[in-house]
Order: sequence, then structure tokens, then C-alpha cells
Amino acid sequence: AAAAARALVATTYAAPRLAGYWGFAATLASATGRGPAQPAVADIAQAHAQRLPCLRIGLRRGGRMSMSELCAAGTAARSGLPRAAGAGVPAGAGR
Repeated sequence: AAAAARALVATTYAAPRLAGYWGFAATLASATGRGPAQPAVADIAQAHAQRLPCLRIGLRRGGRMSMSELCAAGTAARSGLPRAAGAGVPAGAGR
């Protein structure tokens, strides 16, 4: 859960579409005196990571996987079921 929360925080702050938002949000909070100058990203990420299932699925170097195979691998890893024939569960699935 800690690794998932860290990944959520890092990718939230690194998201290109949100890059302009952080300064705007701080300026707006400062100018109006309302709301936090910085959103509670870490607290919210931690709450999500504690409440929701967390999986790490990695591909081998140069590996390829379709979105349906990735979803099937995640479902199988989460439920503990054996993977379907032909559905490659990459290294690190279920950790």
C-alpha cells in the first residue's frame, strides 16, 4: 500500500496536464483565503491505497501485452486464480 500511495502521489504531481494547475491552485487559495494552498494529494493517495486493491504488474524487457491480457493478469493475480491459457502474466504479477 505504501508503494502504491507513493506512485499515486508521484504520478499526480508529474502529470503534464496538472503542471499548470498547482501554481494556479496556490495562487487562488492565497488570493481568496479559501481552501488549502496545496491539495492533500498524499493523504488522499494513502487513503485510496489502504482501501483499494493494489497490484504491481510488470512486463519483461521488450515484452508486449494487450490491454485485455493486462486486465486478465491483474484479475487472476488479485483473485489467486490460475491464469488463462495463453494469457501471459508478466514477471512481478501479484506482488
